[in-house]
Amino acid sequence: MQNKFIILCCILGLLGSTVIAKTPNNCKQTVSGDNSNAVCAGHDVIINNNKGLTKDQFEKMLKAREDRLIQRIQSANTPPKYKKQQQLLAIELKAVQEKLVNVEASYKEEKKKRESADKALQQFKDQLPKAQIEKARSSLQQGDTQVAEKAFDDIVKKGSGAIALAAFQSGQLAKNRVDYAKAMKQYKKAVVLEENNPEYLLVAGQMARTTADYIQAQEWLEQLLKIRKTESKKSIDLTDAQNELANIYRFQGKYEAAEPLYKRSLTIKEKALGKDHLLVGTESLD
Repeated sequence: MQNKFIILCCILGLLGSTVIAKTPNNCKQTVSGDNSNAVCAGHDVIINNNKGLTKDQFEKMLKAREDRLIQRIQSANTPPKYKKQQQLLAIELKAVQEKLVNVEASYKEEKKKRESADKALQQFKDQLPKAQIEKARSSLQQGDTQVAEKAFDDIVKKGSGAIALAAFQSGQLAKNRVDYAKAMKQYKKAVVLEENNPEYLLVAGQMARTTADYIQAQEWLEQLLKIRKTESKKSIDLTDAQNELANIYRFQGKYEAAEPLYKRSLTIKEKALGKDHLLVGTESLD
C-alpha cells in the first residue's frame, strides 16, 4: 500500500495535478513540487505541484502588508516622541506600494533573496538542529521568510561561526518584508563584524539612506568608497560607490562634495561602457 501511494505521488507530480487522496497508516501527506511533508493525522492528502511562492501569492502578501501598515499609521500615536516611528511606517508603506507598481520585478528580486538565504542556510547546517534548518528552508519556498530569519537570528545569538553572514541574511529577509527597523539592526551587526565587506557596506548604506539616516549612510558609504579605490581596476563597482555617496551628499545639501563624485563616476562609465550605453546618463547637479 505504501509503495502504491509513493508511485501515485510521482505520477501526479509529472502530470502537474492537484489531487486529494487517502494516505496509509492514518498519515497526512502534502506533496508540493519537489517537497513532501508527512503528518500522521488521519486526514486527506493534498498534492499540489506548484513549487514555491507564486507571483499571485507574493502580490497578496504585499497587499496584506500594505493594509497592515495603513492601519498602523492610522492608529499610531501622534506625540513628538512617536514622530520617528510614524516616519518609518510611512517609508515602509511607500516601499510596499512601489513594489506593487511593478510586481513582476519585485517578485524576481524576492526569489533571488530567498535563493541566497537558502544557500546560506545550507552553510549553517552544522550550527543549528537539522530540523530547524529543514523547516526554515521549506518555509522559504512556501512563502514564510520569518522562520528563516529566526534561524539566522539564532546563529547570531549563539555567536557561532559566520555571524556576519547570518546577520546580513536576516537583514535581507527583513528588508524584503519591508521591516526596515529590523533590517537596519541586522545590517549594523554585519557591518560591525565585517567592516571591510563591500556588499554589507553598500546594502547597509542604501538602507540608511532609505530610512533618511544620512549621517550613518555617509559613514558606511565613505568606507565603501575607500575600499573600492584600493582595487586595481576602476570598475562599475567604483562608480556605484561614488554615485551612492554623491546622492547622500546631495540629500544633505553638500553639493560641492557631490559634484566631483558624479563627474568621476560618469567618466569611468563612459570609458567602460561607451557614451551611448543606457547606463551612462547625465550625472550632474540640477
